[in-house]
Amino acid sequence: MEEQRRALHALEQACAVRGAMLASVESSFAVVQSLQASDDGASVEEGGDAEHAVRGIRALLRKRDALALQILETQHALQSVQEQEATVANEIERTRDDTISVVHAARQDAQAKKPDAAEQQCALLKGVILHLAMKSKEPWWNDPQLTEIVLSMDTPGA
Repeated sequence: MEEQRRALHALEQACAVRGAMLASVESSFAVVQSLQASDDGASVEEGGDAEHAVRGIRALLRKRDALALQILETQHALQSVQEQEATVANEIERTRDDTISVVHAARQDAQAKKPDAAEQQCALLKGVILHLAMKSKEPWWNDPQLTEIVLSMDTPGA
């Protein structure tokens, strides 16, 4: 949506510049026509001064038109740079979002792989019980209470 708004704004600016250039060319044409009409009606004595003035005005009009074209080219170059900057900004934003999602996923994986403190304590207790059962002089299966504890350790959720 933002890109469409920028593109519309750029097109409006381009139309405004082109309209100004067209008005400039039309006014230049009108000035040249009026100068030619006055030049045709001028006397031979005034012809040298009028012709010199006409040439000067035509030169100024050509400079103005050249500057208008240069402004149009500069505006086009600026629009290209703005489009490139928008593309780079979008790429940076996409990379930022990708990085955030990767970091978030890595944090979730690290938390998922981290054993719970209660599970660690339970595993330690199971190890101690099995060690004591193996070290006892009497086999653990002869003691009903110890047998129940050892067998319940193999049951999931115990």
